Amino acid sequence: LIPTPRAFPAPRRFIDADLNRQFAGRRSEDTQQLEAVRAAEIEAQLGPKGSAQACDVVVDLHTTTSNMGCTLIVNSYCQLALRAAAYLTQAWAGGGGEGGGGLGGG
Repeated sequence: LIPTPRAFPAPRRFIDADLNRQFAGRRSEDTQQLEAVRAAEIEAQLGPKGSAQACDVVVDLHTTTSNMGCTLIVNSYCQLALRAAAYLTQAWAGGGGEGGGGLGGG
């Protein structure tokens, strides 16, 4: 799922408004804004956050221009996310995962 298909090749994070600010009841009043429309489409596909229809887990990948290296941000209340983060941390260090080569190792 590419969140803002028109912004992706630009390369820009958004066209009209920050997509991250269009969820959880914070959607723009301007229903013509590209990101407001896209947020409604994503919620229809994944289910509104916190609802019975919502996905159990969503992995949200981002790029950054900051020099942060590999970074994981997870909610402390989600045991699955915490276990996945621990696994990836070990794999990035070269000591985990199948084959013991870490992620992207060759």
